[in-house]
Amino acid sequence: MVAVEPIRDNDLDDVCAFWRKNFKSQYPQELWIKAFRRNWYPDKPNNGFLLREDDKIVGALGAIYSQQVIRDKEELFCNMTSWYVVNKYRNRSMALFFSLVRQKGFHFTNFSANPTVAKILTGAGFRALSPRLTAVPNIAFPSMRRGRIVILNEPHAIAQVLPPDRRKICLDHADCPAVRQLAVGAPDTGYCHILFGRGRCRGLSCTLVYDINDPSLLARFWRVIAGYLLYRAGTLVTRIDSRILADVRLSYSINLSSSFRAFFLSSTLEDDVIRPIYSEVVALQGG
Repeated sequence: MVAVEPIRDNDLDDVCAFWRKNFKSQYPQELWIKAFRRNWYPDKPNNGFLLREDDKIVGALGAIYSQQVIRDKEELFCNMTSWYVVNKYRNRSMALFFSLVRQKGFHFTNFSANPTVAKILTGAGFRALSPRLTAVPNIAFPSMRRGRIVILNEPHAIAQVLPPDRRKICLDHADCPAVRQLAVGAPDTGYCHILFGRGRCRGLSCTLVYDINDPSLLARFWRVIAGYLLYRAGTLVTRIDSRILADVRLSYSINLSSSFRAFFLSSTLEDDVIRPIYSEVVALQGG
């Protein structure tokens, strides 16, 4: 008999080894385990669900839980990730899925759905996030006067200039290998706080923006930010989810489309507040 069981913390060694083997992951076992043991929601019910035949794991669907403040209200999220079932037991895949999404009290997200998973999510009532991206060159103006503008790039220093809800986001991601942080601004104007990583965008070194706190401040300080990203982060282009920018448009920007499908399921939240910062996008990347 094949049983569906919650993934407990003491299962993570075996489950992460199962995922690493079947996904042919090059990331170390420790990174996988840490992704699910992050203290983003101390009262997490599980780490997802697994299929077990006797003592052998034959399938698993992971869950990364988080407690986030959305518009001054605490919300609970479940980010589903790493869904793999060996061929012989593929007919039990949906048992894992329904065990996860039938949990009450959570908003559900998935930021890396392949076409098969996308079809399942759509059928289960998940809504697709817009694939629209904005790309902008990191054009620097070295001679521009910065005045009182402050640039901070160390999370614990950044946390000191942020309001409580944003400070929590900063510190929650302080030790994520794939996440870098930047705060640019001044006490009288406020600070633009950016969480980002590095990657490639059409062959160019690229800053991948995961989240910003205020699009208007991004536009206001963009020349300083672009200079930092060019000279300090070593990237030529910045890519931002167009939903994050809202109605703000940066000079010389162009529109692109993401090749990754992202989905969410919520009865109370809209897509404008959904971000990948508490998810596999940042937790399961090696930086």
